[in-house]
Amino acid sequence: MLTEDIQRQVTEAAKKARERKKEYEVLGEEIEQEFGPQGPYFGPRNDIENRRLIDEIRKSDDEK
Repeated sequence: MLTEDIQRQVTEAAKKARERKKEYEVLGEEIEQEFGPQGPYFGPRNDIENRRLIDEIRKSDDEK
């Protein structure tokens, strides 16, 4: 009886894990469709990246 309860709990946990995996796969597919394969861009992460992006913009403006 104890073994059956343990087996049932393991089976339920495995089922829940499969369902969660499907949810994450679907979420990943939706993000890729919405934003492309690289995902959304949330902007620069810090001052160093900010300065690098500003320099790139200025250089591209100078080339025009």
